[in-house]
Amino acid sequence: MFRDKLHIFPIFIVIYVPASFFITYGIAVGNGHVVPGFPYISDTGTKEPESCVFGQLLNIGAVIALVVFYIRYQQIATYQSDCPVRRITKCNKAALILGWIAAFGISLVGNFQETNVLVVHLIGAFLAFFIGWVYCCLQTYLSYKLPEIPGSSRNLRSARFIICVLTFIFMIVILVAGKFAMEENPRKSDKKIPIGLSPGEAGYPAYLTSTLSEWIIAFLICMYVATFTPEFKYFEMIKPKITFRQKCVLSGIAPSQQSKTNEVMTIENGGENFADRRSACDTGSLPPESCVFGQLLNIGAVIVSAVFYIRYKQVETYQRDCPVRSITNVNRVALALGLMAAFGISLVGNFQDENVVVVHLIGAFLAFVIGAFYCCLQTYLSFKLPDIPGSSRKLILARLIICVLDFSFMITILIASRLANEDKPKDLKPRCWTSDKPGYAAHLTSTISEWIIAFLTCLYVATFTPEFKHFELIKPKIIFREITRNGVVPELESNKEPKAVTMRADEASVKY
Repeated sequence: MFRDKLHIFPIFIVIYVPASFFITYGIAVGNGHVVPGFPYISDTGTKEPESCVFGQLLNIGAVIALVVFYIRYQQIATYQSDCPVRRITKCNKAALILGWIAAFGISLVGNFQETNVLVVHLIGAFLAFFIGWVYCCLQTYLSYKLPEIPGSSRNLRSARFIICVLTFIFMIVILVAGKFAMEENPRKSDKKIPIGLSPGEAGYPAYLTSTLSEWIIAFLICMYVATFTPEFKYFEMIKPKITFRQKCVLSGIAPSQQSKTNEVMTIENGGENFADRRSACDTGSLPPESCVFGQLLNIGAVIVSAVFYIRYKQVETYQRDCPVRSITNVNRVALALGLMAAFGISLVGNFQDENVVVVHLIGAFLAFVIGAFYCCLQTYLSFKLPDIPGSSRKLILARLIICVLDFSFMITILIASRLANEDKPKDLKPRCWTSDKPGYAAHLTSTISEWIIAFLTCLYVATFTPEFKHFELIKPKIIFREITRNGVVPELESNKEPKAVTMRADEASVKY
């Protein structure tokens, strides 16, 4: 979909991230949780419900940043693949690692609020801002070392250098002004009042200088990422390859016979403490465990999305030689449902049941119910493709049993939770439901069923392991549309109609 429009990602970053800040700022001001003006960005996502929105938006932004940084890495690696320079290669790899660390810092900032786990929040801010700045410096260095990369220009390189200098200056301003503001803050120990200082209070000028500097740094880093846009326009990314280690066909070869062949098939693809059991979601309702809960579930959602995509590509590749329309359609629907379920996991982690219960329940529905339908579709595909490498009758039956158990325990949850709510004492929170309270037996049945469903879903995903062993995923390729090298005159290139230029490790060819 975006293979030839990858320049959209940097543009999206510069629009999406500031929009996320203003959305949470508007909610925080509307609820009276921050003083209107320019509070620290983190202050706008400290209290509920804006903290839930803040975490969700920043985690999505972190994933997009990971993608942009990887595309940039692949672009530089491909551009100099025919004549690699060791220093540039190492710098490019280091930049990728630092970029991903900065993206992880963004996720930490979103999940660990400053009023809950301040140390982790500050670590996340350090990774996002300082490590992000170091990433920008390395990219500026690479820009000067590779001045002829398609889309680059002297003005673009100068802009990147200026952004790096300004970012460093404003980081110093934040530290100095922030220190003065903290020393002069007359109400820093009162946590019941809105966060921030108001005009006229002691320390407000220093406070405003510090907060404005933080906002400017955030915008500058977004602007830096946006400078990748002109260069991203000159190439497209080809989707990953699936390489089976053992030849497979739709019929005529049994799994036992497949192991005898060494032929390889490669296909290119387009907080109280209670000892009782509680609901899995209740364990992440209050800080600091809510912060850890959100961070882990967001990471899990990304991993699950990757697993579902790999499974989709595996099925697609296996039956590409003789495609069956019904299987192709089911495979696509299964991918869509799987990604929805993964998004539901993220919603559950970011929107706690005590803060925004409606969104939390929507996330739980996507994670459990839609996730169960995904498992059912994969079981159907398993019966339709029994000869796929790694599959077996026992594995297929195990998946069927897990699906049946999934729906059985879902029915149990609905019935038990309804009975529990009928006997539930008024204003009793589920996490405080002890054995001496009415309806505890039905509540316990419901919560145990939820835990079992979660483990069953994880167990189902684990059944992909035997089949995943039989293939490997080749990383995406970069194809330049137009290339400018030493000895090639740009004016002459513009008079011709260029075709795709494929840069590989052992060849570089241009065709007109």
